[in-house]
Amino acid sequence: LITAAAEGPRGRMSVSSALQRAISGLGDTPPYGTREVLLFFASITTADPAEAPLESMAVSLRKHRIRVSVVSMSPEMYALKQVCTATGGSY
Repeated sequence: LITAAAEGPRGRMSVSSALQRAISGLGDTPPYGTREVLLFFASITTADPAEAPLESMAVSLRKHRIRVSVVSMSPEMYALKQVCTATGGSY
């Protein structure tokens, strides 16, 4: 982990993979708990796998009652805004 932190991020950004990890990580949250994801985004593209398109992620996030909010330092991405709107978060 220390080595990975020292090297810094590399590779292509995948919002879909990040949200899938969030679903896995928040799955054990009790029903009375808050399930929220705050995504800091500073890219103009996302390299999401074809089998997990970002648009279909909103259904899974809603099913798990996870709210997604995005802080973006790049131009607005329509798909990200749709995920925020569908889950009750803000963009």
